[in-house]
Amino acid sequence: MQEHNIRRTIPLPKNIRYTSFQFYAKSEPGQGISVEQLYIKQILYVLNWIQKRCLNKDNSNHADLPEFLQNIPKPEEYKNYPLEDLASYRYYAGFQIEIMVSRDKKNWAMRVQEIDRGPKPDKPDEARKPVPGRSFITDIGLRRNESSVEIATRTLVDEPEGTKEECDAFRQAFIKELIADKDIKLVNDGWPVREEHVEVKNKDNYKDFIKWLKSDKREALAVVYCASPKVIKVKIKEESEDNTQVHTENKDETNVIDYLDEFKKLALSNRGYAFFYHILPESRRETFLKDIAEINFSNKKTPVLDNEDLFIIGAKKYKTSTVYAYNMNQHCTDDSTKATVIKTIRKYYERKDVSFFGVRFVPELKEVLDREKEETKKSTLDLLEKIDGLEQELHSQKSDYEKNIADLNSEIRRIINQKDKEIQDLKDDLIQQEKDSKSFVESQNRILNEKDYLIERLRNRKKRPKKFEDIPKWVNNSFKDRLIMSERAQKEVNEITKEYDLDNICDALEYLAFEYRDLLRGNISVDMVNNRASKIYDRSYEVTKVDVPGINNKTEYSFKYYKRDGTPCEDEEIDRHLYLNNSNRIYFIYDKEDKRIVIASLPHHLRTKSDR
Repeated sequence: MQEHNIRRTIPLPKNIRYTSFQFYAKSEPGQGISVEQLYIKQILYVLNWIQKRCLNKDNSNHADLPEFLQNIPKPEEYKNYPLEDLASYRYYAGFQIEIMVSRDKKNWAMRVQEIDRGPKPDKPDEARKPVPGRSFITDIGLRRNESSVEIATRTLVDEPEGTKEECDAFRQAFIKELIADKDIKLVNDGWPVREEHVEVKNKDNYKDFIKWLKSDKREALAVVYCASPKVIKVKIKEESEDNTQVHTENKDETNVIDYLDEFKKLALSNRGYAFFYHILPESRRETFLKDIAEINFSNKKTPVLDNEDLFIIGAKKYKTSTVYAYNMNQHCTDDSTKATVIKTIRKYYERKDVSFFGVRFVPELKEVLDREKEETKKSTLDLLEKIDGLEQELHSQKSDYEKNIADLNSEIRRIINQKDKEIQDLKDDLIQQEKDSKSFVESQNRILNEKDYLIERLRNRKKRPKKFEDIPKWVNNSFKDRLIMSERAQKEVNEITKEYDLDNICDALEYLAFEYRDLLRGNISVDMVNNRASKIYDRSYEVTKVDVPGINNKTEYSFKYYKRDGTPCEDEEIDRHLYLNNSNRIYFIYDKEDKRIVIASLPHHLRTKSDR
């Protein structure tokens, strides 16, 4: 009973992984197509290939495809597929498809993971059965350079350790399409990847070819046919491109076969697996056999060659490589030999380390993108930290700046106030200087005007009368608006005798008309009056109020005159007089309304209160 309760533990199988088919080539655009368009066109070949693989003969409805595989243009429609449409995708439906694109759109990669369904899933009875636990990973990568596009593929086989069933080396169907496309000129290690074999037929070509064969850096497989083309009769079976043999109806029928033609078929059906070369002319065969015998394959001796004319030459770089030699007749007539030749060619890259140069597959591209993402994240964190530090520094600088600005503003205000005061002081000084200048100019002008005035006055002295009786006329002509003589005064002048000084009387009258009148009106000062009198008359004059006598003697101080408008003024009383000398006077009044001096009497001294 206890034994039935014991549970058996099923161990996990250990899987191994190795490479199968591998391919690398570089291409440059043909005429009329850019590098970017070449890149897009090759990607479209791959997308159309995987689109077909997602469909089957029972279901060709594109609507059932994953979204990213719907509406994919044909490769020849590459101009309608912009670079911006390239995007990363992941799809799982029993198989898994993952597409990754770099940020700059220069790297594109696809990985397909699927289980083993045998070499002919649609015809399982014609091929081996699927191996349990075996799965395939197909990696495809493209890289766009400045003037070229690189493409690489590899197939990884995952299978349980100890699996004895051999695995076929599957070449992706789109590789044949790339090779056939005239816009895509594939090159690997200096040799064109094409449907036809390469003819090595001159000395320089042969020299370059042998140098390449012996190179330690070579990775590609070289398949060489070195014999003169012969046509012989042999029993053969017709062979399709995928190497399935179709027997003729009459198995004993003898067909005419051209060995070179058979080599061409071999090259065509296995394009992408290896490079195919035909050595010409026939006379070079011995040289060729000698040259390949000199190749040292990891201290292995090159097999002794005799009648062989089909050579499969691996790269010295790989330890398992050697030279396989076959007879073309045997290849054409013996199924086993043909199968061996094809297997040797197609499984050449199995478990080998191949250089893909700048091409990145999904895992590598994912690492790059993850690293870029991590670097971006780190850069972002560093940037945020830097920004935080800058913000703190900026805050500190801002505080310092604000303080400096405040100090600067305070200093500026102080300087401005100081300058304003200086400006105001300068303005005040300027105003004062202007005032002083103006005052000085006015003073000088007054002095000049005064001098001009004095000169004019002195010149007018020439016009003075020569006789006493001419004084009234001279006064009327010269001082009419300033000074007039009453009829009494005119009469008294006419009665003056020679003992009186004519110039003295004229000076006194002129003094009253100008200096004294202007003094009364406030036009000049006493100093100016005295200054003018000194310069014009060479003396000064004294004017005082009169001491009018009592009422009985008042008639001497009364007189009559006419105003400007002709109105008579009767019994006008004298109120002041000018001293001519001790005994002579000029008596007058000032008519404020007419603004004139009115001479009442001259030159006799009138009686006063003190007179008896």
